[in-house]
Amino acid sequence: MDVSLASSNFNPSLQEFTNIAVIGNTELLVTNLNPATDYLFRVRAVNASGSSPNSASKAGRTNEAGTGNLSLAAPTFTPGFTGTDSDVAVRITAGVPPFTVKFHYRPILANSFTVVDAALVSSLNYKATVNSSMVDEVGIEFFFSVVAGNNQPDQTDKRFIYNAIPSAGIKIPFTKSGGDLSSYEIFSIPYQLESDLVAQIFEEFGVADKAKWRLVRFQGGKNVDLSTASKIEPGKGYWFNRKEKTDVSFSNGTVVQRNQTSPFEMTLESGWNQIGNPYLFNVDWDDILSVNPSVANLIGNLKIYNANALHLNDESNNLKVWSGGFVHNDSDQSIKISLPVTLKATAGGRKSDRIILNTNLDRPDWFLPISVKQGELENQYVGVGMHPEAKLLKDQFDDIVAPRFINYLEFYSYHADYFSPKFGQDVVPTANSFVWDFDFASNVSKETVILNWNNNDFGANDGQLLLFDVSNNNIINMRVSDHYQFNPKEGQHFKILFGINKSVVTPDINMLGHAYPNPFSSETSIPYVIKQSNSKVSISILDVMGRSVSYLLNNVLGSGVYEANWNGTNEAGDVVAPGLYLCRIEINGRIITERIIKR
Repeated sequence: MDVSLASSNFNPSLQEFTNIAVIGNTELLVTNLNPATDYLFRVRAVNASGSSPNSASKAGRTNEAGTGNLSLAAPTFTPGFTGTDSDVAVRITAGVPPFTVKFHYRPILANSFTVVDAALVSSLNYKATVNSSMVDEVGIEFFFSVVAGNNQPDQTDKRFIYNAIPSAGIKIPFTKSGGDLSSYEIFSIPYQLESDLVAQIFEEFGVADKAKWRLVRFQGGKNVDLSTASKIEPGKGYWFNRKEKTDVSFSNGTVVQRNQTSPFEMTLESGWNQIGNPYLFNVDWDDILSVNPSVANLIGNLKIYNANALHLNDESNNLKVWSGGFVHNDSDQSIKISLPVTLKATAGGRKSDRIILNTNLDRPDWFLPISVKQGELENQYVGVGMHPEAKLLKDQFDDIVAPRFINYLEFYSYHADYFSPKFGQDVVPTANSFVWDFDFASNVSKETVILNWNNNDFGANDGQLLLFDVSNNNIINMRVSDHYQFNPKEGQHFKILFGINKSVVTPDINMLGHAYPNPFSSETSIPYVIKQSNSKVSISILDVMGRSVSYLLNNVLGSGVYEANWNGTNEAGDVVAPGLYLCRIEINGRIITERIIKR
């Protein structure tokens, strides 16, 4: 069926009433015609062989305006905004004149609507013009409202016009090139593309060639090289490296078509996920946690790439535009999260639920951050602590070690019963004592490693925190010292012991620690650890020839951490000569020695 104004006699037909399909019906309801207007109607038959001639036309006239309930047709508009002024039109299909028609609009990120008069085109047709000052990074949200002469109101549904990619295309703002380790970066594309295949977006590079360019995505627990048949999708992050500084541009598409009532949804698989920002504006990570309260405690902090140190141990509260990072889903199942379409959400973040802000060892909730530094690499996401709401397994206070990429520097406790077993920050339920086991791993040079912590706020209490370097037979009282330096070994193992006082510290090893100070002038302290109760312990000082100089202890001791002191004298009470001496401890028949230098 075709419909035209009687005055035009199908030359032309009305555009929206041309070739109306009439399939399996003997009549058709034609709507949205103007009132009090003469029309012509005609039909023809169509099959696989072609079309029949048109039937004779039939005339018809619509009822006079002013009858029926007020009604607005759906607005007509161009869905993609290219920066050129664009009209949005609406038609009144019934109601009592006169009509007052308003155009309500807001940039999609804005909080409130602006209202302007719609322009009258004909007796029942109105329009508004959208220009570049009315849209933001995403586009514009709008609707029409009308009040009839009898004060009856109506309005259209809210509609959206999204920014389209300009005809000149968009260039991905890559900043690095060179093809070496330092030229990797994480990118995302905040557009819905008509052509989203790697081969189409990266056509400037030609066929996949790791010698010239590389595209990698972390998926399924490992880094996977993408083929030219792979897709680049909004909300996902990708590693990119290029040897030559060749630009990458794309065209044909719009920004991601999401708005305040229909935000972008992202699926997080169990464990680590490489994500990207789907929007053309930064998204605050606390805002994401705020709008996803049911799963907020399952979502870890956002990890980003430190391009200078070439590792993933940096945290950020911003999911930046054109970029991405890594986030851990603590559940063993996939979850969905929404990303708010707003420059700043009004709800408060959940970050404070995760952070323990004090290091007082006498409190039920305390946390000690530990910095691990080796050369130019530094990992600041290590630490131990306690909290009444913590668990022995993963909880909101713990932090999982980030996936390895190029360089890694790890200091972690291992939980074999959790699917992501490496905990960089390990907070346990409040207790009188506890032992953490930590391992060190790094793929950088064998430079000296320094552990640093701040012990200024341990508090005026008897709380004990001790670091055991099991591989090097070293004990560090973390209340006395604020750092520890060591030369890394393969499979290096540590223990961190906590006790509310010395009597409750329960070590699970025997160890003789390094004396301090060493070298010494007047007195040195020698820490040692006893594993079993009722252990027979003797400590003596020997010269380099193995001759006895002084006996410091011969007793039966319980499990615990102890300290012996030597003032540099022999059994007769005379000060010994400067030089090298040996401290010898025997625990239930097992002998350990430590070198001491007397000045």
